[in-house]
Amino acid sequence: MRHKIFFLMFLFSAASMLHAVDYKKKKMVFDNHEFSVLENVNIDYDEGTITITPENEWDDFIVEITPEYDLYINGRYIHLNNEQQELVHDYYELYIDILDGAREIGEKGAQLGIKGAAIGGKAISGLFKLLSAGYDTNDLEEELEREAHKIEMEAEKLEEHAEIIEDMAEDLEDLHRDLKERIEELNELESF
Repeated sequence: MRHKIFFLMFLFSAASMLHAVDYKKKKMVFDNHEFSVLENVNIDYDEGTITITPENEWDDFIVEITPEYDLYINGRYIHLNNEQQELVHDYYELYIDILDGAREIGEKGAQLGIKGAAIGGKAISGLFKLLSAGYDTNDLEEELEREAHKIEMEAEKLEEHAEIIEDMAEDLEDLHRDLKERIEELNELESF
């Protein structure tokens, strides 16, 4: 029985550590400000400017939206009417909100991964407790289940937050289409 528990604790510990590494990788993506939610284009955020470029090689353009909500296509300033300006403003702010939300999810996910790895450590230290009198496998199991339940609750909250970000990404897709339809210069770009 003790060998089975040792083996299970080892597997649990290893799985928790792998989980932490996975979240760390996701966080690294957000730190590079690469977060694409649209087909056919790449979106980058650097020094306050959103840059949109085509994914394909045959279409060549650079669309930039500055923190002042100015729109540039291939370095040329595009004059906007009030309705267009509002669309560009909404697009910029929504993208920033998505980026911030994704970064927060990555950071919280990394924290959960670390907590999962800590449970693995508690499982290992619990094995040593099993050697002492007054502590049995049921005690260890209850202790680990309590800790795992806390992490599961945090993960559920994180998943709810991710669903909100997903809805925001769908809104960004709609805004992207609106930009293309309502700003002639963007409509002329085939893969925008």
